Amino acid sequence: MTTIWLSLGLALLVGCAWLFTATSARGMGRPPHAQPAVARPATNALTVADIKGLNREAIRAMLKRLATTRPPDVIRDGIMISCYYAVPSPTNTAYICPICGEKTLYTKERVGEVEDTIPSFRSEVKNIQALVGKAVTLDETMYCRRCRPQVTQPKLLLTIHFNDGTSRSLSQVTSSHLRELQAFLKGEIKLKNSFGDAEPLQQYLPHLETMLGEKATP
Repeated sequence: MTTIWLSLGLALLVGCAWLFTATSARGMGRPPHAQPAVARPATNALTVADIKGLNREAIRAMLKRLATTRPPDVIRDGIMISCYYAVPSPTNTAYICPICGEKTLYTKERVGEVEDTIPSFRSEVKNIQALVGKAVTLDETMYCRRCRPQVTQPKLLLTIHFNDGTSRSLSQVTSSHLRELQAFLKGEIKLKNSFGDAEPLQQYLPHLETMLGEKATP
């Protein structure tokens, strides 16, 4: 009788062990739960990733999207100040060439360009280059008498480089145009004006088309 009970006990232990092993094997072979996909919110905002190194086709697509995107409402956050105190401008100033280090003296109407316009352009272009690198460059060598001694009417030259090897150089550009270009390359659909009001970037589409040499619609 003892032998029979021992045999039954042994069989029970073997059966339990087999059941545990089979269950563990199935558990180990079970694939992990798949992570649910994170849904990306639908948006009309342009993205700098769409540019792909200033590809002309992508630029045209971005211009078209801007032209067809419902413009945001104008937000009047700025404060307009009607009174101001005009600080007398210096009568002369020296332009220091960032390439050769030469100093070139300027007087009268060129003072404002050297003191205000050039630093503003440098800052705006630096912000653009933070987005697209050297695809946008600024040439100010016309203001240097050593680099460009033959120039009598110096201008700043903005050049936009495309990845097909072509480029577009512009001399009739303002700091406002550069801010519009920066907002466009950042994928924004609105832009703050000089009074701090947020305006639709869409209204500056003609400026962007001129700078980029592409049209929103063929």
